Amino acid sequence: MKKISHGKITYRIKNFVENIPVSNFMLSVCHCLSPFMGRLLRYKYIYNYEYLRILDFYKINLIHNSKVEDLLDLSYLQSLLDQLITYQFNVTEPYKNYKGFMVQYPLEFAQYLLTISKFNIQRYLEIGTFWGGSFITTFEYLTKTNPCSRYAFAIDRSYYLSMQLYSKIRKNVYYMIMDSKSPQFQSFIENMPPFDLVFIDGDHSYSGCKNDFDSVKDHAKLIAFHDILAVKDIKRLWDEIKHDYKYYEFIDNNRKRKYGIGLLEKI
Repeated sequence: MKKISHGKITYRIKNFVENIPVSNFMLSVCHCLSPFMGRLLRYKYIYNYEYLRILDFYKINLIHNSKVEDLLDLSYLQSLLDQLITYQFNVTEPYKNYKGFMVQYPLEFAQYLLTISKFNIQRYLEIGTFWGGSFITTFEYLTKTNPCSRYAFAIDRSYYLSMQLYSKIRKNVYYMIMDSKSPQFQSFIENMPPFDLVFIDGDHSYSGCKNDFDSVKDHAKLIAFHDILAVKDIKRLWDEIKHDYKYYEFIDNNRKRKYGIGLLEKI
């Protein structure tokens, strides 16, 4: 039997999903497959297919079913995010046993969401979406707390099935597979209207993160960084640039391992 390459499998899945009509049935399938795929992907021979992990989109209802005034309350929002974020990390292989919707700490992300909800964010870009948990939660939260026409753009250099499915479910959500260091990405940024918010969580090297920042700094009103404490190179860049802006830091000091989210606002 002829062996099908990893790239061809990805290509075929991507094309197949592209032609699936959006329906409530598809959401139900995602809901049923999510825990099954999560368990299956823990086995090392299947771990290379991590991009097939399916997020349970029904969890979005935690946001939809909440009152706006509750979503603007820190303790309520932190409790809601705690239901979305089931973190079980192995330090050496942090995502192998991961079972949650996104890789965030509830307190840090709740403080971050509350802060950005005070701004009129119509155009949102995230660089490095991974499965899409943070991207989806941010978009759904902003849409619920300030319902109006908005556009969101998700960029990652690798293909993730959940992000493709979500971009089919939600209007005005665009999922693009491209490297943020590529001429294609630079052309995309230069030819788009300015973004209200850019969240950088892609290449975690100093040069990679600085490249992302330099690419968007003149095209965004707000710029956020993940892992400003967890990753040495990102902390170095954050400390270099934050004093040129009005900056916010969201840190859960009760945790031994700290991630940290930083937000820059143009003065």
